[in-house]
Amino acid sequence: MVIASQIVSVLFSIFSRLQKTKTKSLILLLISNTINIISLILLDQAAGTFLTVATIIRTVIFFLYNKFNLKPSIVTLVTFELSFIIITGVTWSSSVDMLFLLGVIILTFATWQDNMFVLRNGMILNSTILIAYNILVGAYINIIGELFCLIAAIIAIIYYDIYKRTTPIIKRLLYYVKPRRKRKRLRARLRKR
Repeated sequence: MVIASQIVSVLFSIFSRLQKTKTKSLILLLISNTINIISLILLDQAAGTFLTVATIIRTVIFFLYNKFNLKPSIVTLVTFELSFIIITGVTWSSSVDMLFLLGVIILTFATWQDNMFVLRNGMILNSTILIAYNILVGAYINIIGELFCLIAAIIAIIYYDIYKRTTPIIKRLLYYVKPRRKRKRLRARLRKR
C-alpha cells in the first residue's frame, strides 16, 4: 500500500511540475499531497502527516486566491509559515522533521508568488530537500519520484522560461502519440501560433 500510494503521488507531483499555469499546477499538487498522506501515515511520520494536511489547506487557499485573481497578503504567508513551524514543534520526533519543514516553507513561499518561474525554482529546491528527507526516512519510491520531479521542474524551466514556449508540455508530448493525419493538423495549428 505504501509503494502504490507513493507511486501515484509521485505521478501527480511530476505532472504538477510540467504545467504551464499556476492553477493546474496547484490542483495536481493538491491531489499529490492528498495521496501522499497515506504513505506518511503508513511510515509513521507524524510531523510529515500533519504538515502535509496543512499544505493541503495552504494549496486550497492559494488556489482560491489564484482563481479569483487576488494576491494573497504577506499576513497569509506569515500565518502559514508560523503554523508549519508550530506543527513541527508539536509533532517533533527527530531532527529529520526539520528537512520536511524547510521544504514546506520554501514551497509555501514559492506558491505565494504569482510568478511561475519562482514557483518552478521553489519546486526544484523542494525536490532537492525532499530527496534528502526521504533518504533519511526510508521512503525509497519517493526518492526516485522526487528525482523525476526534479528533472520535470528543470525541463519545465527550460521549456517555458528559457525557450519561452507557449504550448503545454503534455500537449507537445501527445503530438508524437497521435496518428499521422492528426499530427499534420496539429503541426499546422502550432505553426500558425
